[in-house]
Amino acid sequence: MLFLKLVRWKNLSILLFCQLLFKYFVFPFFNTTSLLTIFEFTLLLISTIFIAAGGYVINDIFDVDCDLINKPKQSFIPSKISIKTAKKSYWILSSIGIILGILLSFQRDLPYYSFLFLGIVSLLYFYSSHLKKIAFIGNLTIAILVSSCLLVFALFDTTLLDNSMGIYYLWVFTFFSFCINLLREIIKDIEDIKGDYNTGMKTLPIVLGVERTKKAILILSLVPLYFSIHFLTTDLINNSWAQVYFSIFILIPLFYFIYKTHNSTKSKEFKQLSKLLKWILIFGLLLIFLITT
Repeated sequence: MLFLKLVRWKNLSILLFCQLLFKYFVFPFFNTTSLLTIFEFTLLLISTIFIAAGGYVINDIFDVDCDLINKPKQSFIPSKISIKTAKKSYWILSSIGIILGILLSFQRDLPYYSFLFLGIVSLLYFYSSHLKKIAFIGNLTIAILVSSCLLVFALFDTTLLDNSMGIYYLWVFTFFSFCINLLREIIKDIEDIKGDYNTGMKTLPIVLGVERTKKAILILSLVPLYFSIHFLTTDLINNSWAQVYFSIFILIPLFYFIYKTHNSTKSKEFKQLSKLLKWILIFGLLLIFLITT
C-alpha cells in the first residue's frame, strides 16, 4: 500500500479511466475509427501507467528536501522508502514503460513512435531535476505532459485529423485538462512556497510574490471559465441534463475557485483549492456519460 501511495495510485486510476472511457464509450458512440486491438490497447495502458508512475517517483526523489519542510508527515522518501529503493523503482517502472511503448510502436508498424515514449520519460526526468525550479516553465511543462495522455492514446488508436465528434471531445477534454492542471500546479507552488524557497527554487510565487501570483491565477482562470461557458451554451445546448450537471459540478465550482483564490492566504486553503480543481477535472470526465447516453 505504501508503494501505491508513492506512485499516486489515485491519479494513475484517473489516467487509466480516462483512456478506457474514450476507447470504449466515446469512440464507439460517435463511430470514431478505433485501430488498437485489445492486446495493443493493453500494452499502451500499461506503458503509460508505468511511465506516469515513474514520473511521480523521480519527482519525489528530487523533492526530498522540499517535502521534509512542506509535508513531513506525508513524505515517503527517505523516511519510509530509501532513496536507493526509490531510484531502483523509478528505473524499473520507466524501463518497462519504454519497452512496452517500443513494442507497441513496432506492433503497429510505427517504429518512429518509439521516440515518443523515450521523449516523455526524458522530459519527466528533466522536469523533476531542472524545469520545475523555473517560474511558470515548470508549471507549463507538467500541465502539457499530464493533459497529453489522451493525445498519445489517439495517435495510436485513431488519427487526430479524424473529423468525428469523438476526436472533437478528445481535444475538448485535453484542452480543459491542460487549463485545470496548469492552475493546479501554480496553486501547489503557493502551497509549497516555504520548502521551495528554502531549497533555492524559483517558482512563480517566489519570483512574483503570493499576491501577484494569485492575480496571475485569476487571469488564467478566465480561459477555462470562458471555455466552459461557451461549451455549455453551444455543445450542450440540446442536452438539458448535461447542462444542469455541467453548471452544478463544473461551472459553479470554477466561479467558487476564483472567489476563494482571491481570498485565500493560508497553505491549508490553497491545498483545498488544489483538491477542488482535481474534482472539477474528474467531474468534467464523468460528463462524458451524459453526453454518450
